[in-house]
Amino acid sequence: MNRIRIGGAEQADEATRNALIDKVIENAEVDIPDPMVEEKLNDMMQEMGWRMQQQGFSMEQYLSMLGQTPAQMRDMYRSEAELTVKTELVLDEIVKAEGIEASDEDVDNLLAGYAEPMGQTVEEIKKSFGEGQMEFFKHRAAVTKALDMLWETAKVTEELHDPKA
Repeated sequence: MNRIRIGGAEQADEATRNALIDKVIENAEVDIPDPMVEEKLNDMMQEMGWRMQQQGFSMEQYLSMLGQTPAQMRDMYRSEAELTVKTELVLDEIVKAEGIEASDEDVDNLLAGYAEPMGQTVEEIKKSFGEGQMEFFKHRAAVTKALDMLWETAKVTEELHDPKA
């Protein structure tokens, strides 16, 4: 799950939303298929490789600097991959159980967040995407609606902690 860094009240609101999602995921009982975890690990390693290339390193050089093997790196990120897969499975199940569907407007609103920084319109960015990419964004928009539904129906309480306790 991508977490956005923002300031002030928005940051507090986002932190509360993230805590809600964490609680929902924590309380969910899900069988996590090993192949899905392995696929997520592959994605994470590939993304890490791209980030290293942008910084002028190969993945092999990066691993050498850390003194790790690819297997050790995968083991280090395994719990994160498992949590990501569990989160995706739980959110997909909420979308399905609640019959949540994304409208064209929902997808356009999501795409606007990608188009604006690239200096493009939503229509321009849509033309550059294939059918598979548009399905991805339609699914992301449905998940966003599920998250909004969770937020709207949640009872958020404030816990006060005594710093002396």
